[in-house]
Formats: sequence, C-alpha cells, structure tokens
Amino acid sequence: MNSFVLESPVSATRDFLDHLFSNRPLENVAFRLPDGTTWPDDQARRATVVLKHPGALRSMLAPGTAKGLADAYLRDDFDVEGDMEQAIELAVALEHRPTGWLTSLANYYR
Repeated sequence: MNSFVLESPVSATRDFLDHLFSNRPLENVAFRLPDGTTWPDDQARRATVVLKHPGALRSMLAPGTAKGLADAYLRDDFDVEGDMEQAIELAVALEHRPTGWLTSLANYYR
C-alpha cells in the first residue's frame, strides 16, 4: 500500500523556492514566509520579500508576467523590506529562466 504525506504549506513553499531558483540562486533577496521563517537561510540580505499569507507565492507567480507580480504587490499579497532596487533581482531571475516560471510551476506540481 502506497501512502504519502501532504507537505505543510511552509515546506511546500520552501521546496518550490528551492526548485524555482536552483539554477539561478538569489544573492541579495530572501523570502520571509507567513510563519516567520526565511528562505533560503537566516542570512541577512539586502531585500526581503515578505509573503503575507500561504497563497501569496502562488498569487505572485501564477499569472506568469511582471504585471501579475505587480498586481500581487498591489493586492498586498507580499511586501518588500529593505532595498527595493535589490528586490528587482527576483524579477530578473524569473525573467531569465530558460523555460519560464509557469513551466517551473507546472513541472513542480506534476
């Protein structure tokens, strides 16, 4: 009998971020998850993307466009603490994924 354990939202978010940025790690940007933990580690970065609820990352990335990312910011799904200019590294990293971030989402959830 096969059994599986559903990941907690925090574990799923951390695992997805690991997958999404495995080829292009973020140097100046960290994420603070809704439970207060940080990704990729506890090291201070110049900018921190603060996810305000468990579905915030999905809201940010599901549209697959820079406009969708901006809309999620305007809806208050996330905030940026620290140097906003350094947070642009996130958009650049997403934009330069060879298969796009929507493909990453689709592949991750298969």
